[in-house]
Amino acid sequence: MPELVAALPARHPLAADPEVAAADLAGLPLRIATHEENPPPVKAVTAACRAAGFEPTPGPAFTNDQDTLAAIAAGRPAWTVYHAAQAAIQPAPGVAFRPFAAPAPTVPTSLAVRPHPPSRELAALLEACRGLDADNRR
Repeated sequence: MPELVAALPARHPLAADPEVAAADLAGLPLRIATHEENPPPVKAVTAACRAAGFEPTPGPAFTNDQDTLAAIAAGRPAWTVYHAAQAAIQPAPGVAFRPFAAPAPTVPTSLAVRPHPPSRELAALLEACRGLDADNRR
């Protein structure tokens, strides 16, 4: 399952750490979609916060990448989550993406494909996904 990383202001003291413990985010507003809009990450983040001993402090809703990350970079301190792979390619000046200390929240991800033979590109993607799945079972 893909891991999530925390996105927080680059100027925040936690951004200087190589990883973030969920408990360290207690009290910082969480910008995330509503449960109705995107249940998997909301459930994963809420569970991680509860396991760390707190309920997440609701912040403004996650609207879109650009606006949410701009608000995190320039506004009052807040945080959100991203898939680690997305964070690696997401342009976000003023935002630090930090992995969570174990156990990191994860979100189950599915891939739906047509039943006919895949293209060369899709076959490569499917093979990579199978490799990730095998790594996660070890």
